[in-house]
Formats: sequence, structure tokens, C-alpha cells
Amino acid sequence: MQDITIQLFGAFRPLGSIMALQVPKGASVHDVRMAFLGHLPEGLRDLLEVSRFADERTVLAENAIVIENSTLAILPPVSGG
Repeated sequence: MQDITIQLFGAFRPLGSIMALQVPKGASVHDVRMAFLGHLPEGLRDLLEVSRFADERTVLAENAIVIENSTLAILPPVSGG
């Protein structure tokens, strides 16, 4: 297993500013999404489906491999003008 940190923004912020997760070594962003799902209340699960994960430099594809001790941000969709 490997440790990663998720920074929470927008509608996820009531859960705190960060969340620590453990995922298998070699886990993909999709694996992180599934692990994070288990920590969400019912009302935020649909939002997770349309949110993206990013590292310090880029928005990550679902098949991107997560490096141990990474910090990822979850980016919910935004709207407004």
C-alpha cells in the first residue's frame, strides 16, 4: 500500500481541507477515485463522478499512475460568470 493526500475544494471542503488515503502500489487515478468514494456521504457521490483529479502540474487522466506520497487535488466542476 502507499499513502497519498487529497486536497479538497468546493463542495468537498466540508469534509476538511485534506484527506489521507491508502491505495495499492501502482494505483491509477481511477483507483484513487474508488478509494475516495468510500469516504463520501451519499450527497457527494454523484459529484465525484464528474470531478477531476490533478497533481501540482496538470489535470490527470483516469489511467495515470499515482506516485507514492503524492498530493492530489480533487477539482469539482464550477459554474458562474
